[in-house]
Amino acid sequence: MMKMNDWIKKIYVESFMYDFGIHFIKRFHWLLWIYDKTEWNWVGRLLCSFENFEYYRETKRRKEFSNNYQNVLEEHLNEIVTLLEKSSLPSPILLEAINDTSGFEHFNAESVPWFGENYIAVNSGICFYSHILVRCLQPYFIDIQFGQNSWWGQRLNWYWNRRFVISSVAYVSKDFQSALMLMSLIPEDDSLLEGIEKFVISHEYAHLMIRTYGYEKFKFNSYFNKETVLMIMNDEEVAADSIALLILYFMSKRESKSFYLLYGPQFIFAILSCYEQGKLIETPKSHPSFFSRYNYLKDMINQLEPNDLYEKFDGVIWNIWENNKDKIKIQSIKKIDFLNKYVDICGKLYYRYGSEG
Repeated sequence: MMKMNDWIKKIYVESFMYDFGIHFIKRFHWLLWIYDKTEWNWVGRLLCSFENFEYYRETKRRKEFSNNYQNVLEEHLNEIVTLLEKSSLPSPILLEAINDTSGFEHFNAESVPWFGENYIAVNSGICFYSHILVRCLQPYFIDIQFGQNSWWGQRLNWYWNRRFVISSVAYVSKDFQSALMLMSLIPEDDSLLEGIEKFVISHEYAHLMIRTYGYEKFKFNSYFNKETVLMIMNDEEVAADSIALLILYFMSKRESKSFYLLYGPQFIFAILSCYEQGKLIETPKSHPSFFSRYNYLKDMINQLEPNDLYEKFDGVIWNIWENNKDKIKIQSIKKIDFLNKYVDICGKLYYRYGSEG
């Protein structure tokens, strides 16, 4: 059950408005183009009527299906809390709720202390984009893991490369609807996707734990070398990442199908590093750069449980990125320019007719 404070509701509404704007532009861009060229009053009023109707329909649909990944988030959180109760890490803290804020416009999560209550907000984009990127690349990893060339590696190489391009463009342009997969092979060991989702939740939960317990109770020097511990102690974001990794590490020891669990965060930050270095996404202002996080997470994982295959998996990511980065850049810029153009036209419509309600 979702429980929202005012801050979570604010995020929820902002996410809805962005997603609705993308939906409206894609559906009625032809009519917006006509209005931009003619400024016919009847076309403007028709667009306003369509917008009101679509807004009503999407609002109603959102009330019915808003919690896209709510059950997944709650299930992961319960596993994290259970793990903390049984591990050598500090005890779990009281959390009022974890909320799927249902937005796809970015890859975002945050912990929200709110007048003595603790909340975690995770947007749907985290689960969605993680899902489609995992489905594109895990078939290659399975081939490497078992030392074989499967039928999908030989016959469907073009398909996975194409899906990686489509998924990347969708992420960069914040248009999730263009990346809905037509085919999804779910592997027996689905711990790569779970590793990303649980890492994100654990990272936000770790922020709240740090504010409760401080740093000393986590005994970082029992798991990491002196250089890494110094980095952890000087940056709360790095500390939260390290705690999230420790949670995944202990989980991987308790679960049978968990080969990729600890690799999950290394995987997603390798991909985000590609986008960052390709100047397709901005470097975060409140967190270390994606490339920095990839490097220190990779180092921490090697200290916890070295695995030579992880390096080979990263090689697959770099190779596919190099082969497709020009396509991704061209298509992303084209889509972003398209959306920005029609956002400006919508702005003119609002300026002209907004006062009429």
